[in-house]
Amino acid sequence: MSLLLTVLAISLVAPACWDDECDPGCERGYACFYGTCLSRGFCPASDPNADTCAQYSDPDAGPVECLQRVDHGICDRGYVCECQEFDIDDRCLERECVRTPEADDD
Repeated sequence: MSLLLTVLAISLVAPACWDDECDPGCERGYACFYGTCLSRGFCPASDPNADTCAQYSDPDAGPVECLQRVDHGICDRGYVCECQEFDIDDRCLERECVRTPEADDD
């Protein structure tokens, strides 16, 4: 999660670094950021396979509580946020948490 927050913070400071040249190129709906293909959007908070808590309390310290809420969906473990619909310029119109193939192997 800290990698995502770091990438987001860097993207706010240095937005010109998006759309670098990745080799191989990024899939449709992703953009290159410092040589890594990343999604620039978030899944909706209403997605049934997502949560809006970015950080939970330590389960060993008592009841688990959400310490940091966000206004977008964070996909559950075993799911990844993917674009389901694109506009004519390949910008994402609709995102959804979908099960990863690795999670299906469990």
